[in-house]
Amino acid sequence: MQMALSHCTGAGLDNPVVYTDAGSELNARRGRLGRLCQAIERGREGRVVITYKARLTRFGFDYLQRYFTRHGASIKVLRQAATRTKYQDLVDDLIAIVTSFSGRVHGMRGTGATGWHRRRLGRRALYLAE
Repeated sequence: MQMALSHCTGAGLDNPVVYTDAGSELNARRGRLGRLCQAIERGREGRVVITYKARLTRFGFDYLQRYFTRHGASIKVLRQAATRTKYQDLVDDLIAIVTSFSGRVHGMRGTGATGWHRRRLGRRALYLAE
């Protein structure tokens, strides 16, 4: 998050609004992402700064980018992911999907049949908007 805040300061963007979500980038119902989209629709935010594309969404980045552009906002990606083969990306995507669905089946999201709470892993997505 510090890199994105430093970028905003260097670009002359005072007091950026920070939207953070703790959770899977596969989850389309993240609250802060929804708030960011509403703010963009209403013209309150004009620029979105993210560290990596995958922090915003695992799949469908192009759809979000097109959506933001149609509502007058732009997305700045600060770092590109390491160069990987299409097979490595496919394996990572499949693992993310299987992990997400197995967590739902086995009650790892919130309280499940086992009655225990999962720990937050501290992995956060960063959205900064002007």
